[in-house]
Amino acid sequence: MKPDTDPGKVIKIDTGYGPEAQFWGEEIGSVSMETDDSLRWLEIYLYKMTDGTRRYVVHKLGKSLIYHALGGPCARGTPVTPGDARWPEDAEPCSRCHPGDWRDGGLFDLETDRHTVYVCDTASEAVERLKVTSRGRPGDPPVLTEPGRRVIEIARRRDPEIAAAAGRAEWH
Repeated sequence: MKPDTDPGKVIKIDTGYGPEAQFWGEEIGSVSMETDDSLRWLEIYLYKMTDGTRRYVVHKLGKSLIYHALGGPCARGTPVTPGDARWPEDAEPCSRCHPGDWRDGGLFDLETDRHTVYVCDTASEAVERLKVTSRGRPGDPPVLTEPGRRVIEIARRRDPEIAAAAGRAEWH
């Protein structure tokens, strides 16, 4: 839907599977849990659509630098040859299956980016999508973890609807 007024810019999200998601919008919050020694980390982006629908988009992106032995005991990843566009320059071998040095060539199972994209009709739904299911007791309600909390703290200063919805969020 193209709005009647200036919508801002088109946001494009590479979902990792098929065509990219795109919409008129603006980023209102994001965090990355990456550190200098991260092998795996989470990035979260929260967007508000500017197409007149007042909807939100939550994009959770799991990142990894780890590769495994092809068909090895870890059974993780996607078969990729070093040099493929998806291969990170700073790829690290799995400490469990010991796949060897990628610079020696061959085919390895690479942990590729994992994208989860939610289009939310309301700010409350966006806040809910930032929550995760607890690993505690079965039946425990979903909770906001540190990354979700950080995104909301950034977004609530830029968007009054997120601020109102977050006022009812369960913080842990």
